[in-house]
Amino acid sequence: CLASAMYDEVGTGSEYNDSLVLLKLFSLSTGNTQPAWTVRQMAALAASCLIAKTSSHVVRRNDTIITVLECSSQALKDKKFWKVRAAGLELLLSLVSRVKQRGQHDPENQLIMEAILPYKEKIVGIARKSLSDNESQVTAAASKLTVAMNWWP
Repeated sequence: CLASAMYDEVGTGSEYNDSLVLLKLFSLSTGNTQPAWTVRQMAALAASCLIAKTSSHVVRRNDTIITVLECSSQALKDKKFWKVRAAGLELLLSLVSRVKQRGQHDPENQLIMEAILPYKEKIVGIARKSLSDNESQVTAAASKLTVAMNWWP
């Protein structure tokens, strides 16, 4: 899978925009135009791995956060295959998990939180909506997402 090819701090230096281009490619693959549900699931999981390992400069970009929300929203629209919905929530969880817990005073951590904070209500709304899903693994992922954000301002 493509997710295994991701390495730590991908998107630094000359490949700064490559991470965003790859993320947009994953976003195209999670949409309804992709007929294979396994491809939609793997695209969301690969995007999740990319967000978890990419440079913080890429994560802080507004267009990166919007693309992650788009990708996740598309995956969550899949009513038939719960694994696609769970992968969409894992993508959001990877984004939110880039912000460390309160005790760590890292300026980079603060900048990531400030970049994601304007989208907090949308992310929390997605998580709350997913809590009522019929599949237990989707609700578990939504619970993790809610817990990860409960201490945010």
